[in-house]
Amino acid sequence: MVIEVNEIENLNTVWPLPAQKKKIVIIGAGGIVSDAHLPAYKKGGYEVYGIYDPQVDKAVKCAKDFEIRKVYQNLAEAFEEQDVIFDIAVPPSVLLGVVQRIPKNSTCQFQKPLGSSLDEAREIITLVKAHKITACVNLQLKFSPMMLALNAAIKKNMIGTITDLEVNLSVSTPWHLWPFMENLDHVEVPLHSIHYLDWIISILGKPKGVFCKSVGHPLLPKM
Repeated sequence: MVIEVNEIENLNTVWPLPAQKKKIVIIGAGGIVSDAHLPAYKKGGYEVYGIYDPQVDKAVKCAKDFEIRKVYQNLAEAFEEQDVIFDIAVPPSVLLGVVQRIPKNSTCQFQKPLGSSLDEAREIITLVKAHKITACVNLQLKFSPMMLALNAAIKKNMIGTITDLEVNLSVSTPWHLWPFMENLDHVEVPLHSIHYLDWIISILGKPKGVFCKSVGHPLLPKM
């Protein structure tokens, strides 16, 4: 099947911006924040008002590099802010403890995965509902321009009926940049392939069942 260039150009590849951009307070100042979240917020014209990390030097560096007004001394101080979006970008092993302290009626974005286990994820969801927190998990692949274009092509029936879908990756991920991962029971699927699984679900819907197998890598004996 051949898709004309002008057809591709007419596809909607833009996700609409919010009517009102609220200020952002970030919990966590690791690599995912300094290398991804903060550059994206800057490019999108969002104001990051404050940042907190137990390692104060990391928070200070992010504040300096991205002109963030406030560096909080502790988590409680950060959660005193009102009418903001809390971007919670912490390791999965501590996410539940952070969620337990989020003020009621807050709006949050959680870094994936949602805790270290299915039980923790369920507990987090229970807390979110009980405290009337508006929350999402940062699974952004389905909102990327290329995937928005592909989704539009599928909806326009430009590629016909989908009978099979395959995602094939061959990448070298710099796992050493995130030393906390060495203490996790599972790494590749909940912190990487979860994006592709989420994208597949956005196209095909929720599956009736899933089989998964991952194996260790000889160059990463601690993971």
